[in-house]
Amino acid sequence: MRNNRYIFWLITSLFFAIVGCTSDSENQTKLIKNVVETSDSGTVQTTNYTYNGTQLMAIESPDTLKEFTYDSGYITAIVTTDKVKNEKSLVNYTYESGFLKRVELGGSYYITYTQNADNTVSYQKMDTKAYPLETKIYHGTLKLKDGNMLSEERILDNSAGVISKYTVSYEYDSKTNPLHNIEGYDKLWDHEGIISNNNYLISTVETTVESNGQIISSATYYKNNFKYDKASYPVEKNSLMSIPHKGISISLNTVYNY
Repeated sequence: MRNNRYIFWLITSLFFAIVGCTSDSENQTKLIKNVVETSDSGTVQTTNYTYNGTQLMAIESPDTLKEFTYDSGYITAIVTTDKVKNEKSLVNYTYESGFLKRVELGGSYYITYTQNADNTVSYQKMDTKAYPLETKIYHGTLKLKDGNMLSEERILDNSAGVISKYTVSYEYDSKTNPLHNIEGYDKLWDHEGIISNNNYLISTVETTVESNGQIISSATYYKNNFKYDKASYPVEKNSLMSIPHKGISISLNTVYNY
């Protein structure tokens, strides 16, 4: 009888130990190790992510290397190396009161951001190639809610006599975007919807050009279908980009490894 009780308690203890370990594994914060993308033509590309804790050190694909610099938990610089052309570019980020204030690519452009009280962010991009002369390229507004970028509206300023407007909107799932676990990554408003708390299922990009009383509009649609693990992280994504007015449709399969 004692042996039976001992065996019962041993099995029970092992069961709860296994359940506890499983629960801990499912609830832990995950970071992407790499993503493997397969195009509809069969081309495969692997992109690797390197970290120091939760800080992103590098993202490397066959053609490109991006290296990140931090200061006090904020991403302050991204150096991008084009391996094919053997060229480098440096983008600097500055912050104010915990929010992105300025993005600058020296000798080319800078973007300034202003956070508004209604959960929107106003911004403008200036061309500095002819420094000290500066030319406004465009200005716009980002709409944010619950850690997600809901939409962006942009108006081009450097086309005399022509009104050009660009808008993008997002629809999200309720699952975890693993990129949001990267320290400071959610502050990079210039990275658009991929910084959001959740994964976007649909993105609609619309462009409108008005000239001499004529309006020309076009749209591009991005649709993502995800498969998730038990911890609500995406493990696979099937994407479809379609441009109806051009008859273009492109699909991509992405596998996430953690």
